[in-house]
Amino acid sequence: MDNKQIEIPLQLYNNGPGQKTGNFHIKKLDELPLMAYHPKAHRHDFFEIIYVTEGEGTHVIDFKSWNIEQGSVFLIHPGQVHYWQTKFVSGYALIFQEESFISSSNSTAHNQSLDLLFLLGQQNAIYLDTQAQLAFEKQLVTIKKEYDSENEYRNILFQAYLNILIVFLSRIKEKKSLINPEKKDILLKFKKLVIENYKTEKAVSFFADNMGMSVNNLIKTIKSITGFSPGQILRHELSMEARRLLVHTDLTTAEIAYELHFEDPSYFSRFFKRETGHSPSQFRKNFFFTRS
Repeated sequence: MDNKQIEIPLQLYNNGPGQKTGNFHIKKLDELPLMAYHPKAHRHDFFEIIYVTEGEGTHVIDFKSWNIEQGSVFLIHPGQVHYWQTKFVSGYALIFQEESFISSSNSTAHNQSLDLLFLLGQQNAIYLDTQAQLAFEKQLVTIKKEYDSENEYRNILFQAYLNILIVFLSRIKEKKSLINPEKKDILLKFKKLVIENYKTEKAVSFFADNMGMSVNNLIKTIKSITGFSPGQILRHELSMEARRLLVHTDLTTAEIAYELHFEDPSYFSRFFKRETGHSPSQFRKNFFFTRS
């Protein structure tokens, strides 16, 4: 299979009913452009929540395979590479950019937005039980009906509906989380900063300064929650992007090194070998061998 990634722009979804909504879309999967759930690897610069009402197979997100089944919710953040291994899947896709749900300085809305980023960054799939499926799908049907209408002020409703879904999924995730709320807020802010800056900023001090913390305090807090240091999390994000570019683009190792702001290709190769146990060329070759 040709694994070279394609970029899917948000404008691709600006067709048919709801085309005036701009940064927010909800579509049934059979209404999406074929490439949006094609087996070809792709990525985009927006968030996506996919809910499966029926289907089977696997959904691969950043090299991890998730089962496709009724009640699956897949959460994909900007920059992640994903593709489908399925002959049939039906359901809904919510496509939106960050400004669709960060519309207020209100602390509650802000924390809900960070919760979503946390969900997207930590777990790409949630499997709903029967009761949760009924409640979640009811919300999606309501949102889709509004989306297909020509009613005024519907963008305001979309922001409210999206926050409801965020809270719904956050509560399911929180049942398994015992993180202190204050520490969780620090983790969420750190994760957001990493996602925004990992290509250009490789010093933990940059993140500590931006969070108004000392380096030692940031290290202690993040490690107590995750078991990993801030540096380890930052290097993981960087190596993940390197893996995406090696597998899903035709860029050379040198071009990837400069794309990720390494001083020179040899330094990048040493970094990649240390993080993954493979050289860039070995990783690229081994991936295609296992996919053939």
